[in-house]
Amino acid sequence: MTQPPDPGYPPPQGYDPYAPPPPHGYDPYAPPPPPANPYAANPYAANPYVAQVPSGAQYPGAAAGYGTPPPAAAVPTGINPFAIVSLVLSLCSGGLLGLVFGIVALVQIKRTGQRGRGMAIAGVTISSLYLVAIVVAVAIVGITSASRNASGQIDDPGSVSVNGLKPGDCLERLPAGVVATVDAVPCSSPHHAEVYATFKLTGSTYPGDQVVDTQSESGCKSYLSVYSASASDDEALTIYYFAPNSSSWRTGDRQVICVASDDTHLRSGSIKG
Repeated sequence: MTQPPDPGYPPPQGYDPYAPPPPHGYDPYAPPPPPANPYAANPYAANPYVAQVPSGAQYPGAAAGYGTPPPAAAVPTGINPFAIVSLVLSLCSGGLLGLVFGIVALVQIKRTGQRGRGMAIAGVTISSLYLVAIVVAVAIVGITSASRNASGQIDDPGSVSVNGLKPGDCLERLPAGVVATVDAVPCSSPHHAEVYATFKLTGSTYPGDQVVDTQSESGCKSYLSVYSASASDDEALTIYYFAPNSSSWRTGDRQVICVASDDTHLRSGSIKG
């Protein structure tokens, strides 16, 4: 192996004696070239890997301008029919049906975006209140109704429907006007009145108020002596009666209920003696 010649002075920095010879005309001691102009155009500024779109061309698949947006989905704008039905039924005392239709309407409105939510809520609310009122009324009637023993006599005071009165029932007082219920008590308790007879009028058509009053009064007078001979001679007793009117007659009511009342004194026991 031959050794490179020793020039007698140190080799330039980075010189490799075993590297291949430099090209012709290379001067290892020449000054370095001036630095590149930092403000010169950068030939690599554009990304060579991104396809350039020619001027005036469009991107693939793009429509003219900004493109036409897809059509919006149709939104129902009408009032939900179940909401209308719910409100109408609730106002017509259709408690349960109004509640059901209102719930169906709210479910559909949430899904479809239809109008009528306020109507459905009103229908549900009114129907719910109506049902609550019915339950409370039934509970009150059940609590305040009079009870009867095995023989049919009232043994616990409470209200009784007029058409449910029987001979021998004693009334705490006789209400005035058209009534549907009366307060009944055991005859051993202080009371003013007592039912002593019931009978029915005849006829398919309503005969008129005057005829009904005449037949009711005549029948009740005759029945008092049958119920109690002593009561028919008691001048403190006044005869009253519950009779059908034109409205109840159309529903089949023909019953007359005869009552003897001591309007000034409370009595204990039955007038039957």
